[in-house]
Amino acid sequence: MIEKEASKRLREEVLSRIRRAREADLRSPLEMEIVTRLMEGARTATELTVEIFGSGDDLRAEYARVRRQLKGLESRGTVAAVSLFGRERPYRLTRYGVSKLINLQGVREERLVSLADVGLYLSTAAFLSLVLSVADVPSWVPPLFIFLSGASAARILGTLWKVS
Repeated sequence: MIEKEASKRLREEVLSRIRRAREADLRSPLEMEIVTRLMEGARTATELTVEIFGSGDDLRAEYARVRRQLKGLESRGTVAAVSLFGRERPYRLTRYGVSKLINLQGVREERLVSLADVGLYLSTAAFLSLVLSVADVPSWVPPLFIFLSGASAARILGTLWKVS
């Protein structure tokens, strides 16, 4: 009886952790391990490989796996590489990646592009098409288009700031 209850609790805990990993957009145990290591600070792919798999004679296959996972995490905005000239780049968690991890504790996750931003981008595009397609536009349309363009540019820069 005790073994069944312990087994059931263990199963529920494992399923809970898998659900939380999916919510953070972590798709493999290696990605989870990489993110855990990057929470401690920036690391290069080589440092991550040695920390995760230990030091050995031939770590090329493991290094390639770590690089693939880092590229996937980078494409989803979770990690970013700090660019150094010609040297191996250290990776770190982005603000967006940290916000996804904070979401695991029940705090509401910040969306990368909010619905208000999408509305702003669409209205800017609509006014652009109006300015370009109609020869005689009302006098209030160009200043409004310029304002919307500036607001859109500011929001795009803010979004880029989150994932850098």
